[in-house]
Amino acid sequence: MATPLAPVVGYLLFGAVEAGHVAGATTPDTPELTALLDALGAHSPTIEPDPPDGCWLDLRGGKRGPTVTQRAAAVLTTARDWGHAVSRLGVAPTPGVARLAAHHGTSELTILTEAGGRAGFLGPLALNDVGLDAATADHLALVGLRSLGDVARLPRGALGDHLGPGGPALEALARGEDDRPLVPTRPPLVLTAWRELDWALDDRAQLARLLDALLGPLLAHLRRQGRGATRVTLTLTTGAGKPAVTPVALPAPTTAVDRVRDALLAALPDDLAGNGITAIAVALSAPRPVLGRQASFFDVPQGRAGLLHHGVAEARRRSDAPLGHLRLVDPAHPLPEQRYILEEVGQDDATAAGQAAT
Repeated sequence: MATPLAPVVGYLLFGAVEAGHVAGATTPDTPELTALLDALGAHSPTIEPDPPDGCWLDLRGGKRGPTVTQRAAAVLTTARDWGHAVSRLGVAPTPGVARLAAHHGTSELTILTEAGGRAGFLGPLALNDVGLDAATADHLALVGLRSLGDVARLPRGALGDHLGPGGPALEALARGEDDRPLVPTRPPLVLTAWRELDWALDDRAQLARLLDALLGPLLAHLRRQGRGATRVTLTLTTGAGKPAVTPVALPAPTTAVDRVRDALLAALPDDLAGNGITAIAVALSAPRPVLGRQASFFDVPQGRAGLLHHGVAEARRRSDAPLGHLRLVDPAHPLPEQRYILEEVGQDDATAAGQAAT
């Protein structure tokens, strides 16, 4: 039985971090972002958008494929080709650590696949640098927790007394244990058209006119949807037997017939039409828009609202009064049970509330 490959996650930061924001970042719904994610698909089977700053990529590889370093270098090259000249890439076994490596690494490529390297990188990071709001970071600093190393040295589960349901997520990040499956972006829209010929076509000018006839309706459909093609594949069946498949990556999303047609013709060998083309098929790939951020390492199975409702129900169950509600009295108290007080209603108010409910 084959041993599953260890996870290797990359986080591509689209621009340099300047004054608290990412320079050169792209808004989530722009064609440039969707086209870049589509182009990155050549280096990763799973890509999770994290707009507007970057995206996660699955970079694990087999024994015969490129190394992690080679795949990471190819990802950075693709990002530069799409106009993100100052991109940075962090590589680690988990999404949260990879994101921190991209933001706070010392070079454009930071690889933390070794356990010792991860611990040395994460330990000194201040809690203000991992996405915590200022009030929470200040609260943790009051109890002596100022860095991820301080959090990692705590007993497991101890941070939940200070952060509630967000505590375990931060502890997992500090220990480099925040593994989760990536949530892939939606697959691109693919439109196809094909035609069988009654004769063997051997003229490039006729091939160009036939491509115009096939590409025109497909590109018009994309234009009506506000999308653009980023990849086109041409399949030609010739007298030589095996179909010739020519994939072409377009430099920018487009719905112009001449641009797509000229890109295809430029990629074909000069003698291909001389073999006699008997069938032709084209496939256009158009990325679907990214709707928004899909996940983060602070996501927890049960949200704060659910835990609060559960706490109210438990407090009512333990109380002698039939009804009551929680009132926040000390939000900064380190013990969760001391942050709220159960205000019980009188018997007359409870009877009136029961009659109103019926």
